[in-house]
Amino acid sequence: MLTNAAIAQANFQPGYVVGLEGDTVSGWIDYRNWSSNPTSISFKEDMAAAVVRYTPLDVSAFAVEDEIYIGRVVHVDKSPYRLEDLPLTPNRTVVLDTVFLLAEVRGPLSLYFLEDESTKLHYFIQKEGAPLEELIYFRSMEGTRIKADTRYKGQLAYVMSDCPTVRAKLANLAFRRNNFAKVVQQYNRTCASGNVYVKARERMWIEPQLLVGASASRLTFTGDGPTAYPFLTNVSYATSVKPTFGVGVTMIFPRGRRKIGLHADLLYQSAAYEGEWEDYKSENDYTYYQTSFDLSYLKLTTLFRYYYPEAKWRPFVQAGIAGGWAVRSDNFKHKETRYYSVERIEDTPVLEVFRKLESSVVGGVGLRHGKLTGEMRAAFGNGMSQYLVLQSQTASYSLLLSYRF
Repeated sequence: MLTNAAIAQANFQPGYVVGLEGDTVSGWIDYRNWSSNPTSISFKEDMAAAVVRYTPLDVSAFAVEDEIYIGRVVHVDKSPYRLEDLPLTPNRTVVLDTVFLLAEVRGPLSLYFLEDESTKLHYFIQKEGAPLEELIYFRSMEGTRIKADTRYKGQLAYVMSDCPTVRAKLANLAFRRNNFAKVVQQYNRTCASGNVYVKARERMWIEPQLLVGASASRLTFTGDGPTAYPFLTNVSYATSVKPTFGVGVTMIFPRGRRKIGLHADLLYQSAAYEGEWEDYKSENDYTYYQTSFDLSYLKLTTLFRYYYPEAKWRPFVQAGIAGGWAVRSDNFKHKETRYYSVERIEDTPVLEVFRKLESSVVGGVGLRHGKLTGEMRAAFGNGMSQYLVLQSQTASYSLLLSYRF
């Protein structure tokens, strides 16, 4: 079963591997658009051939989908890097590791990238005829202060000693991937000659959308104690079905085969509820209540999405939070009281204090195809009551269709 699942998830794309002796073999590589650098790859010479697994000890390089990786044994700084884990002494932890390094720039001066198993980012440079070396940036605690070892600036200055125009820009260079790619490209363009490969910049997909659909909403009240509003807690309000519409934007992150996305939308959503309840003791002693709510919200929803990778039809699951601001909050209570010859009628708001901002947790599933996305959502909110003895709960189930530009 595990084997079948793995095959179903495979994504073989054209590529090649370079053997340890420099021989190049074209074929197909299971491309995972890796977030962290792979520790091994699956390769086959043609789609009918058996799969062969290669590690950095087996091949010197491989290429797939405009990405080039080289297999090397290198010294890697494994020192803690998260603020809460910083060491109390300025001693680095360096280990010998076998890795695939992603080429950012290849030329007279090359730049390689590694994201390791702990998500720490590493950058390696190599000048023609010289060994690979990691750019060193190390932080440690010195009392209550953070002490930073920015040795990478000196390393870059040394390898660029023959290029004063670029070297002059290194003093304030921050330890970032794009910064290193930029100065290495400038060096190759300004002070070197030869063929240069530059990895295409990855971009986040940003997709504005229009959304339309319908929502089925439920409202319930719960409470306890002598002032627990029985004319609300004993009422079963019918489900309110109303149209909904709005605008949204989806951002899909580039790595990991675009499986992770962040979606936000602003929807207009309304609901109407009516209910009755009677406290009946006798035909001469009773109280009758009629309550109604006519509500409209502007609801801002933020969702994390996980997509099935690289498919024509892409199902996804999503979860997040929403905040709805009541732009209309009409609520009405009609009360008729009879006690023998005394009869009274009162018309007042159901809730004298009405919560305008409703918070919800949201989850759902969907299916994406081309420019269209269909989804089903469930949202559970805290409603409109701010009274300690009366709790309100809302549940809405939405069916939405969106068109992206």
